[in-house]
Amino acid sequence: MAKKLVVHSIDIDGDFLEDWVPENIYGFECVVTICIGFEGDDGGIFFHLNVASIIQMEKVKSGTFLSRILVLEKYEPKTIIDYINKIVNANKFATWEEALEFLSFYFSNEYFNYNSKHVYV
Repeated sequence: MAKKLVVHSIDIDGDFLEDWVPENIYGFECVVTICIGFEGDDGGIFFHLNVASIIQMEKVKSGTFLSRILVLEKYEPKTIIDYINKIVNANKFATWEEALEFLSFYFSNEYFNYNSKHVYV
C-alpha cells in the first residue's frame, strides 16, 4: 500500500526557516534541512536543499559543479516551504527506497546512492 510523505521540520542552522533572515534577502545562499517521513510514522530522514538568490548565483565561477539548487529572486520562506511541500506531496510510495529515489532528484541525502568504492570530490 502506498503511503503519503510528510514534512516534519524545515530549518536552517537549527533555526526554523521562518525565523532565519539573511543579511541581504536579494544576495543570499543557505542550506535548508528538511526532515521527511511517512504519514503516521514517527521520525524520518533528513534531506538538504541548497537555496540561493539570482545575485548570489552570478558569483559562481567557471568550473563549479552545481547540483540541486533552488534559485530565487529573493529570500521568501513561504516560497521555499511551498516548493518543498509541492515535491513531498507529489506522489505516494510503497517503500522508502522508492521515496528516496524520487526525493534524491530534488534534495541531497548523505546516505542515498552512496558507494564506498568511489571517491567523492
